[in-house]
Amino acid sequence: METSIHDNASFAQAPADFKVTFEHESAITNLMLMTADKKMIAVSFKPSKTLGKEFTIPLPKLDKGSYTLSWKSMAKDGHAMPGAVRFTVTGQ
Repeated sequence: METSIHDNASFAQAPADFKVTFEHESAITNLMLMTADKKMIAVSFKPSKTLGKEFTIPLPKLDKGSYTLSWKSMAKDGHAMPGAVRFTVTGQ
């Protein structure tokens, strides 16, 4: 699996979206974005209804700070896989 945001990445400007590429067809069943103090941030995300290898999820405008983006995906065989990346926005 590859993601456009790497764990512990630092950005001068907040990323506009999050891209994830799976080796095998999967579906993203859940996605959450939280601040360092555990406040949830609304993301325009709906669970995948079809399987795919690549997904792009638009992110809201993010202020300076630290964030955790976590997701759950499900493979074609029903195997659930969690994932998460932590990142920091240093400026706007």
